[in-house]
Amino acid sequence: MVTDDRVRALALSLPRATEQPHFNRAAFKARTIFATLGGGTVNLMLLPEQAAMLIEAEPETFLHLGGWTRSGAVGVRLDRIDPDRLELLMRDAWRKAAPKGVTLD
Repeated sequence: MVTDDRVRALALSLPRATEQPHFNRAAFKARTIFATLGGGTVNLMLLPEQAAMLIEAEPETFLHLGGWTRSGAVGVRLDRIDPDRLELLMRDAWRKAAPKGVTLD
């Protein structure tokens, strides 16, 4: 199981990532929000087609977030996701939100 602390450490390890409150969740932002954490889930901002594919393939792990999913948001159950897979998805979300010219390498 992935813990909130692990998600937080992963998110904040990404370049220019910061944490701030976002309603009843913690938000992680580069240029824009790429993830929010709370309630046993992390919501990631992915590409819409990626989010739809994950939800369709594994609805027990990936959650539809109503209208937000049309923009690429997907909920991820922390008790169901492999830590390495979550890291890859978090990096995808960060890339979508990162300032131009900022890379992971």
